[in-house]
Amino acid sequence: MLVTGRTATVAPATAAAPPINSAARRVFPVRLWWMTTTFTGLPAPFPQCASREGAVLHSPPCRPTTIAVACVTPSSRCVARWQSRLSRPRARTDTKGPDGCSRYSPQWAPDRHLARAVRPLLRPWAVAVLAPATRGDPMSRRDEGRLAGKVACITGAGSGLGRAMALRFAEEGATIAAQDLRWETADETVKLLDGDGHRAFGGDVSDEGDMVSMFAQIHGAWGRLDVQVNNAGVSRLPGDGFEEMMAGEGSQITLMGYAAFSKMMAIHAGGTFLCTREAVKLMGEGGSVVTLSSIAGLSGWGPVHYSSAKGAVLGFTRAASKELGGRGIRINAIAPGVIDTPMTADVDEAMLAPLVMMTPLGRQGTAEEVADTALFLASSESSFITGQWISPNGGLITI
Repeated sequence: MLVTGRTATVAPATAAAPPINSAARRVFPVRLWWMTTTFTGLPAPFPQCASREGAVLHSPPCRPTTIAVACVTPSSRCVARWQSRLSRPRARTDTKGPDGCSRYSPQWAPDRHLARAVRPLLRPWAVAVLAPATRGDPMSRRDEGRLAGKVACITGAGSGLGRAMALRFAEEGATIAAQDLRWETADETVKLLDGDGHRAFGGDVSDEGDMVSMFAQIHGAWGRLDVQVNNAGVSRLPGDGFEEMMAGEGSQITLMGYAAFSKMMAIHAGGTFLCTREAVKLMGEGGSVVTLSSIAGLSGWGPVHYSSAKGAVLGFTRAASKELGGRGIRINAIAPGVIDTPMTADVDEAMLAPLVMMTPLGRQGTAEEVADTALFLASSESSFITGQWISPNGGLITI
C-alpha cells in the first residue's frame, strides 16, 4: 500500500472479482467525495465498499481533508448499493466511520440554503459519473424492490416531500406518475428517477376536470394503478391575512378572506377526495392510498385554514378506509412535524426555532424520512394497516 498526499493506492486482492467498469476502480481525492456527499446529501460509499474488497484510509488525526477512499476491486453488488444511495439522499445522522473517525466536520457543513440550491445541479452529475456501471445491473433494486412492478401516482411531486417520495419509490422498483401544478416541475423530477417508463403530469388537484383527465391518461398508459399518494398542498394563499397579521394588524382569522379559506380546503381536502376517487377506480381489488396530513391537523398548530384542511384529510382517511377495505384497498395518512423542505424554507427561523427546541430529537425532519414512512404504507409491509395515521415528528406531538 502506498499513501501519497491525499490519494492512496492499494494492491489488488488476490481473489478474482467480478468484471466491472474501470471507472469504479478510480481513487477519488477527498474533495470530490466531500463535494458529492455534502451537496447531494449522500453518505460516503463506505463501509459497504470497505467491508468487501475496497479500503478506507485515514491519515491521522482523522481530518476530512486527509481522507481518501479506494474501491480497488468492488463487487457489482457493492457498486449497485452506492448507486442506489445516489438515487436517494439520506439524512446525515450516522457521523462515524467504521474505525470511529468522524466522516464530517463542522467546518465543512455548508449553509442549508446553499446545499439545497446546489444539490439538484450536482446529483445528475454524481449519478452519471460515479456509478455508470450499475445501469441494467441484475442486482439493481428496481428488480427486487418493495414496489417492484407497481405503478404509483404522486401528486405535488415537483419538489419537497413529493420529489423525495418519487425518488424513493422509483428506487424500490415503482413506475412513477409524477404530478405537479406545473408540468415542467414534475418533469424535472421524472428526469431524476431510476429506470424508464415514468411520466410527468400537470394540473390543479382542486380542479375536477384536470384530475379526471390525468387519471384517464394514467389508465391509457398503464391500464391500472397500485399506489396513490395525495401529497399536493400549500401552506399560504393570497388573501389569507398572513402578511397583515405579521404587520401587527390583528389575529389571522379576523383578517382571512373566505375565498382563501375555501381554496385551502379545496386544495387539501378536495384534492385528496378527487384523486382518491379516481385512483381507486383503477386499482381493482387491492391497492394503497397514502394521504398527507400534518401535526397542524392533529393538534391545531398552524393557521386556521391550513389546520382545518389537514384535519379534514384525517377524517376523510378514516371514513374512506371503511368503504375501501372490502375491496382490499388500504388508505392511511402521514402527519409530518417540522420537516426541512422548500415549504419550511420560506418560514422565518424565529418561528421555526421554538418548534425545533420543543422537539425531543432536537432537529427538523428530512423529506427522505417522510418518504420512508410513505414507502412503508405503500408496500405490503403494512398489509394489515388501514384507516390510521403515522406522524414522523421527532416526538413533538405524542397522541
